Amino acid sequence: MVVACPHGDAETLIETFEGVGLRVTALDVGTLAAARACIEARSLAQGLYGMIDLGHSAARLALFHCGTCIYARAVPESGLGALHARLASALDVDSAVTEYLIEDVGLVGDDAATQADQRALHEAHAAIADYASGLVRELNLSLAYAAHRYPDTHAADVILHGGGAMIPGIAARLTDLSGLSVRAAVTAAVLDVPARLLPRCSKPSLMIAIGLADRSNG
Repeated sequence: MVVACPHGDAETLIETFEGVGLRVTALDVGTLAAARACIEARSLAQGLYGMIDLGHSAARLALFHCGTCIYARAVPESGLGALHARLASALDVDSAVTEYLIEDVGLVGDDAATQADQRALHEAHAAIADYASGLVRELNLSLAYAAHRYPDTHAADVILHGGGAMIPGIAARLTDLSGLSVRAAVTAAVLDVPARLLPRCSKPSLMIAIGLADRSNG
């Protein structure tokens, strides 16, 4: 697998950072940076791991076999933006409501919901469940490739990161649908985060940033 960045694009990125007084030491690939942050080097060097970055514009799937990225693909239709748009259209509500339904309620439910809110909760659950099913279909396609290339290796773990990894109940639903061990990345597991910063810094959406900052694993 080869990754490249045209000089013009690289220079634009570097100038953006240097313009505010930062010194750029490397250009890196987000998927590889996330792997450094999410999986310890010793574990990454063994077996097969899946990673899913649940971002706004796309879900990005990657497979790592014995420390090497063997598969990476972006799936725009599985981005969180598409899920927000579906809910906003179905319920005719604004982004604040869809954010609450997806990021705070998710697949877990809301015991304090009134009867008037039940339709919104039902629609949110249905949309997120369909979203999870779509992710598993894409994950199965990725794993089918790995099974063909490495027939004696089975996925040890699937790790979620990105904003969508914080949807309540999403990891458990993906586990149920796929039969694999699916978990959300935990920032505090790879960094010594002071207690006062945990509410802000314990988000799986920070894993790429952490990996970019820490290049000790390669």
